[in-house]
Amino acid sequence: MNQSASEAHARSIEQQLLEQIKRFFKLFGLVTGVWLIGYLGFSVTWLVVAVLAYIITSYIKEQRKVRTKAFQALARDERQFLANVENLPSWVFFPDVERAEWLNSIIKQAWPFVKDYAVLIIEKQIMPGVRDNLPGVIQDLRFSRLDLGDIAPRFGGVKVYTGDNTRRSEIVMDMDLIYYGDAKIEMKTKGIKAGIKSIELRGILRVVISPLIPRIPIAACVTVTFLSVPYLNFDLTDLGNILDLPGLRQMLVKVVSDQISAQLVVPNRLLVPLAGDVDLTAMKWILPQGVLRFKVVEARDLKRSDVGLIRSGKSDPYAIVTVGSQKYTTKAIANSLNPVWNAAFEAAVDVRQGQLLDIELFDEDAGSKDDELGSAKVDLGSVAREGVLDTWLKLDDVDTGSVRLRMSWANLMDTALFQAPSTRGSGGGEFSRAFLYVGVDCCRSLPTVKCGQEPSALVEISVTGGGGGSGSSSTDAQRTATFEDSPNPIFEAPFHFFVSEPSIASVQLTVLHRGRRRLGQVQIPLRFLLQEANMQLHRAWDLNTDSGTQSQIVLFLALRAIVEGQYEAPAEIPVKTIPAAEAAEPAQAEAQDEPEAANTISTNSDSDGVRQRKNAPAAAPAAAPAAATAAAPSQQGRVQLTIRYSQPRQCLVVVCHQADLPIATVATDDSSLDPYAKLYIKSDSRGAVSSKKQKTKTMKATRNPVYDESFEFSLPESDLSSSSLCVALMKQCGKLIGGKNHQIGLASIALADLEQNAATVWYDLKTAAGMAGDE
Repeated sequence: MNQSASEAHARSIEQQLLEQIKRFFKLFGLVTGVWLIGYLGFSVTWLVVAVLAYIITSYIKEQRKVRTKAFQALARDERQFLANVENLPSWVFFPDVERAEWLNSIIKQAWPFVKDYAVLIIEKQIMPGVRDNLPGVIQDLRFSRLDLGDIAPRFGGVKVYTGDNTRRSEIVMDMDLIYYGDAKIEMKTKGIKAGIKSIELRGILRVVISPLIPRIPIAACVTVTFLSVPYLNFDLTDLGNILDLPGLRQMLVKVVSDQISAQLVVPNRLLVPLAGDVDLTAMKWILPQGVLRFKVVEARDLKRSDVGLIRSGKSDPYAIVTVGSQKYTTKAIANSLNPVWNAAFEAAVDVRQGQLLDIELFDEDAGSKDDELGSAKVDLGSVAREGVLDTWLKLDDVDTGSVRLRMSWANLMDTALFQAPSTRGSGGGEFSRAFLYVGVDCCRSLPTVKCGQEPSALVEISVTGGGGGSGSSSTDAQRTATFEDSPNPIFEAPFHFFVSEPSIASVQLTVLHRGRRRLGQVQIPLRFLLQEANMQLHRAWDLNTDSGTQSQIVLFLALRAIVEGQYEAPAEIPVKTIPAAEAAEPAQAEAQDEPEAANTISTNSDSDGVRQRKNAPAAAPAAAPAAATAAAPSQQGRVQLTIRYSQPRQCLVVVCHQADLPIATVATDDSSLDPYAKLYIKSDSRGAVSSKKQKTKTMKATRNPVYDESFEFSLPESDLSSSSLCVALMKQCGKLIGGKNHQIGLASIALADLEQNAATVWYDLKTAAGMAGDE
């Protein structure tokens, strides 16, 4: 007991001694500084500036400490913190947002395990991008300690979307994420040690559980994304305090925030698979729900920011508009409180429900931080419902000022409507005709760099020859994050581009080692997509390399026409089951599979022995719910088709999805039923087949075959009214049995009743005379 007391007394004396030594050096430094100012003949103004800088810095640090402690108290015990009305959680103010204390209790218990996964994401995904954006002398920055602390994140409220706002096969939640933790992060570069502590992070997290499946674990995957760039702040420690000045510190915060945006802000998503036997291609490459065309028209009665002896008492205002991770900036108007910009832009909207357009106004000041003139937000869901919206928005956080926005909603259609001249949207200004979605999946067999070192690759994407309209800001080159030290990097990164002339435009992709040395390049004309049934491709392309290495890049490309109008609800995402033999393979081997286009277009070469796999077809823009969810097949069965007529190419496009054949169809057991579908066009006027018959692959031993194959039939528009599409389900028989294949049933669809938009519909099969047919 006496020994413990003596040890505690010794530690107390040591602590007091250290405090006195620190105090001595602080006073010594202060006195020395004052003496040097007088000795070197500096003006007393320098002394005043130094004292003011010290006081302001100390005040900012103290306020930051108070705020950090307050929010950490909120994270530990919310009930004791509710007296602070200014920071009440969202469930207090919004009746459709519910408390989730049960979820916070679960996260608190699981936090020691969750933070290990978060550390992995920071090290593998976010940190490489941060290093690429730092000055060259400190690009070897590495973690020496990465501890996310004991305080777990909290959810201030949860909002669940139901009914018309979501698909039937998904659960969508918006969660108010609050993290004011006690993390301790230390980094080293060039022998210098710096650190980060007291991280603050807050934003709206969109969690989508989809697609739902009728077996455990009920959902195939979970996707997570921020609807807008989250608020981020942190304190610096050790030599990092050198950067703890307003300008330099904000630059570091911006670099980290930009990397979070590139990984976790829409359209970027974190996908967590739950079921190993479901093809998640449709979830990995999710096209936007529409395009927002908007015009920042003008503002009035803005705050006077430039007030002084020389200045005129006005402002030099400009606007920054943010939609998800996309930012758009107008030019600055000099000396005006009622500026007129008339600046037109267009932005892809991945999530209309719950996502906001955020507009901030600033006064441009050369050589100093730009002053804030106010901000406003617009719910994109209301714009999608109205179609066109022209409104004045009062600016928040200021006493005076408002801004005018003119907005219109446009849908994305998988039809080639590009023959008309460039459209002028309701928002004014010339806009793009087409939207290009580029999904950079992975690269294969990249060449090594000097001394046989494995490359650290990134991909630069740009569109040439037919860029976006005057309102587009997405025609600049965009880059993926860097994938460290691998000849087979996996990116899985989506990118958006607006295109005015898709018939002459090309997308160019360049693979770079650490953003500098070129490893390979490929240029793909968009006319390839115009020739596809649904204007999309998922396949590998050969890279042109200087080393002669047979390198490839795997891409998902989709082209869509931009058509103004009110929002159209998306169809259900089809769920495709992967065969058991495929699902059992390791994830790494599956990542190297050769993807194939949805309409069975093959890759560049079939001789490399790589297995090919078909993707689920794109969901139809406007499905027919009543027909698609028919209760039961007829006695002969039914077949599910998507039918669309392409006027520019004068052809009928048919996607054969699947069939449902009851036991009564053929008097035999399942093991001998090998069905395939045969499709052809029949002229009603002549009663003859007017096209070449096409057929799907044969599915072995099943009564529920899934084909997901696309077919095209050349057919003049004038012949539509007198033609029918015939789909015959056939049972394949071996040559030893008799050589003829039996017809199970036949569906005949009159093309005169074909709607303009594609629809996914179940069609009943009927008995054909003779129950036999030629192959």
